[in-house]
Amino acid sequence: MRNELETIRQEIVSGIELDRILKLPVAEKFRILEYVKLIAQEAAYAEEFTAFRLKESPNYEKDQTYRLLVPLLVHDVSFDDMKRIILNYLYKFEQSDAYYSKFAILAMGILFIKRGVDSYTIFHTLLCMLGVNFLTENLRLVGYRQAFEKEIEIDSIIRYKEYESTYRKTKYDLLAMGLLHIEEGKEALDEYILHHYKREKVVLLYSILSELPPGGFRLAIFNSLLYGGDDFDKMVLAGLYTVIRKSTLLVSHYMMNSMIGKYSHFDLRPEKVEAEVREILASMKAELGLE
Repeated sequence: MRNELETIRQEIVSGIELDRILKLPVAEKFRILEYVKLIAQEAAYAEEFTAFRLKESPNYEKDQTYRLLVPLLVHDVSFDDMKRIILNYLYKFEQSDAYYSKFAILAMGILFIKRGVDSYTIFHTLLCMLGVNFLTENLRLVGYRQAFEKEIEIDSIIRYKEYESTYRKTKYDLLAMGLLHIEEGKEALDEYILHHYKREKVVLLYSILSELPPGGFRLAIFNSLLYGGDDFDKMVLAGLYTVIRKSTLLVSHYMMNSMIGKYSHFDLRPEKVEAEVREILASMKAELGLE
C-alpha cells in the first residue's frame, strides 16, 4: 500500500514546481493552509457521498478555482486529461508564485481524490508541501481535526484571463468539429476542414496532426508544436487534438481554455454551450449536404 501511495504521489506531483510553494512568504502559506483544509473537507465529503456529488457540498461555492476543477471529477474526466488541463493552467502562472501555489494545491488535492486517496492522507500530504520550517515555527497545532474545527477563510482569488471574440468563435468552431467527427466520421471531418473551413491556420495544423500515427507519437509532435506558439496557436492545437481524439465537449472546452489560461464556466451552462455548438454543427453539415 505504501508503494502504491508513493506511485500515486509521484504521478500527481510530476510536472508541478513544488519549490514555488516552499518559497512563499509565511503570510501566503497561511492562505494556502485554508485551501488544504478545503480539500481535506471535500475529500471527506467524497468518501461519504462519492466524488460525483461534490457539487452538492456546502463548500462548493467557497472558491472559484475549486468550482473550476470540481466538474472534472463530477463528470469523470480521465486522470490523464485532468492532469493535462491542470498543467496547462499552471504553465500560465509564470509571474505569480502565489497564484501558482494556490492552484497547484487545489489541483493536486483534486487529483488525489480522483485516485481514491483518503482525506486523512491528502490533508497531511498537502500540509507537508508548505515546508518543515513553516510547520514547526508557525503552527502551534497541526492535525487532521484542525481541518474541520474552524470555518474555512479564503480571502483571495486567482484572476484568469479574458479573450476577444476571435478566440471564442474559433473555439466554438472547433467544438462543433469535434461533434462532426463523433457523429459523421473522419471522412466528413476531413471534407469540411480541408475544403470548406476558411481559417488557414486551423486547416494547416489539422492536415499535419490528423495524418500522424495515433498515441504517443502524435502526442509528442503535438507537444513539440506548442513551443514558441502564441496563445491563439496553442488554443487551436489543443482544440484540434481533442477533435481528432473525439473528446467530450467538456474536455475539449476545458483543454482549450486551460491552454490560454481562461476560466471555464462550461459546467454552469452545459446545455447553452451545446445548443450554440449544435447551431454551428448544423451549418457545417448543411455545407456538406448532410442535412
